[in-house]
Amino acid sequence: MLRLSFFRALRVSLIAMVATTAFASAQVWTPAPEIDRQTVSALCEHAGVLYAGTVNIVYRSTDLGGTWTAALTFPKADPYPDVTSFAAADTRIFAGTSLSGVLVSTDAGVNWSAYSGGSAGNLPSVYGLAARGDSLYAITSAAGIYVRNIRTETPWRNYNNGLNWLGGTGIINHENTLIALISEFSYVNRMGDPEWTFLPWDSLGFQRNAASLHSHRGELYAGAFSGLYRWNGNAATWDKLSMAPAPNRDVRWMVTVGDSLFAVVQLSIGRHLLAVSSDAGLTWTIADDTQGEVHALHAAGGRLWSARTDGLWSRPLTVPTTVERRTGSRAMELHSPYPQPATDGVTLSFDMERAGMVTLQVLDALGRSVITVTEGNTLPAGRHQFHAATAALPRGMYIVRLTGADGMLSRPLVRQ
Repeated sequence: MLRLSFFRALRVSLIAMVATTAFASAQVWTPAPEIDRQTVSALCEHAGVLYAGTVNIVYRSTDLGGTWTAALTFPKADPYPDVTSFAAADTRIFAGTSLSGVLVSTDAGVNWSAYSGGSAGNLPSVYGLAARGDSLYAITSAAGIYVRNIRTETPWRNYNNGLNWLGGTGIINHENTLIALISEFSYVNRMGDPEWTFLPWDSLGFQRNAASLHSHRGELYAGAFSGLYRWNGNAATWDKLSMAPAPNRDVRWMVTVGDSLFAVVQLSIGRHLLAVSSDAGLTWTIADDTQGEVHALHAAGGRLWSARTDGLWSRPLTVPTTVERRTGSRAMELHSPYPQPATDGVTLSFDMERAGMVTLQVLDALGRSVITVTEGNTLPAGRHQFHAATAALPRGMYIVRLTGADGMLSRPLVRQ
């Protein structure tokens, strides 16, 4: 979606505050060789074509990410245009850039040209685009929001009525309602309203340093340094969500895959964690360690695509993590499933130092429970062993998860 240089500096200054997590990566991410190691900042899909915006040019794929080709013609900038965002309308695709304003392509990304007009010119430093009705909205780093009618091609004009600040970081059209991230605040503009309305993060109105917006299952989500927020479109404030067991702060980019919501959580510079929720953000499962610094997510062609500083990477959506995740103390111990790999059945065992309620489940690649062995039952201290039938499960990789008062543990399970 978008990326700001001052956000990079902010992450550097605050990195010591971010909690680290011990886990092993599934190492299932692979790079797109055509893009090499260029920084990719934005991803988009329109009319069956995938788009990846880099610091130099836009790449396109007509086979769901199988191969990527650079645009044939693309406006140049000094030192580079730096594509930050995409928006689509009819047969046109628009690209926001940090140095070349807004660009447009009328032939599915093969050729690009400047989309300027009026006193606003090329609108330098565009960090977000959103299309609503006949209008295209561009949010800038220092001049607020501009709008242009894409049917009549009227000039760009200022659209800052009601805004108290002008430094924008993101904008989205959520069910014909525009939501904009301005400075450290959020603003709403419903269809037909002449002005923006302030939308507080909470009842105290604290600033939140949000960086991304995403629509999921009829609700809006905002990723901020202080965590993940959700808005139902009618409430007076955002609703703060817990990301546990992932670190509950510095949530970056999100993508929807079916009923599941994937979110990137920054652990440190160049290291981000991928988490997934199948219940609208109420509970989360760690998917894997994305390693590189992530700027955008997209799902297409049965793969999850990650725009990173070191290129465009992807992983199959059907491959879950091999993470062993531990929170809490060693009062619980989850043993490796046996046999491994499993065929018709598997033995699951764990130790408890004291009695307590536990839940033991087998999860698929999207974090959905496919087998529940025990759920919220109180068990005595000692070793517990269960047999789970796996014959009905498709072949692939799964996660065995044990949750109790003393934390949560996970082990990989292969169904052969």
